[in-house]
Amino acid sequence: MDKNQDFKLTNFLRAKAAEAERAIRYRPNYFLGMLETDGGHLTVIKLLSANKVSEGFKKLWEHSRLDLSVEALVVESEWRSSFDPVLIARAEKRLSEVGYPFKRFAGT
Repeated sequence: MDKNQDFKLTNFLRAKAAEAERAIRYRPNYFLGMLETDGGHLTVIKLLSANKVSEGFKKLWEHSRLDLSVEALVVESEWRSSFDPVLIARAEKRLSEVGYPFKRFAGT
């Protein structure tokens, strides 16, 4: 992923974090810090590579807003093709385990 694409992904993720703040009054400070430090691409890789779901994922699940989770945002958006299939499969598994009915992004 080049710098311009990472910049666009980072802004996409920041906008979704702002949506979470407006919708459920949850400000994902740790996630926003990761975006600031690592950019969107590396942040997604780190979160999906972790052995367990993030606290943000849990909070979004509690509020029925998994559509704003990194897992759903990657699986259901055009950014899907920017990540390794193993990470995408992990995201889909996490979503399936909690009953989130994700829709795989199929392209344009």
